[in-house]
Amino acid sequence: MSIFQRIYVIVALIALTAASIAGIAVTKMVQIGNELEEIAHEDIPLTEKVTAITLHQLEQAILLERTLRGASLQAGTDVARDAAAFTKLAHKVDKEIKEGEELAQHGIDYAHSEAAREEFTRVLGLLKKIEKEHKTYEEHAFEVIKAIETGNTAGMDELVVTIEHEQDQLDKELHDLLIELENSRRNPLKPPCRTRKPVSGWLPSSAPLLRSSA
Repeated sequence: MSIFQRIYVIVALIALTAASIAGIAVTKMVQIGNELEEIAHEDIPLTEKVTAITLHQLEQAILLERTLRGASLQAGTDVARDAAAFTKLAHKVDKEIKEGEELAQHGIDYAHSEAAREEFTRVLGLLKKIEKEHKTYEEHAFEVIKAIETGNTAGMDELVVTIEHEQDQLDKELHDLLIELENSRRNPLKPPCRTRKPVSGWLPSSAPLLRSSA
């Protein structure tokens, strides 16, 4: 093999290596782009929705507590106003939970990876659980509010304690869900960095060809 032929072989190998590196880089960039798109269109709106649910659930707890306190104090309180505000907020939270479930389902349908699909499936399951528990919490709260409005509060103490436990459980689950969503939003971009290989590892050695040309 002449010196020119060997040079052509070396150039061809370098070109092939460069094409391989470019292909890998494009694949990684597409993967990162898909993950960023998923974060922008799915993770962030879902996190914002769960944050809104958490805040409004806390507002509900405050309103219910104020209603209970007003029922015992009477003076300077407006039980009807607080009860109406609680009811309005209850419908809002119900609607937000449904919207969160729709976002999670959309994430499942259009996930760019099996890991993302599994994560959205888990989030949807948690939202379904929260929806069910919130419904029970509201039913108990409305029962207490009705008793207060009619003045028939005898025997309500045990139900109030149950409501407090339900509030604590909802607060914990919403907080845990927020943490999970935040963690899943941070993690997608890490794998490409962990699996990145040095460019030199992909370059063929031209030393044997050069030595044989001597």
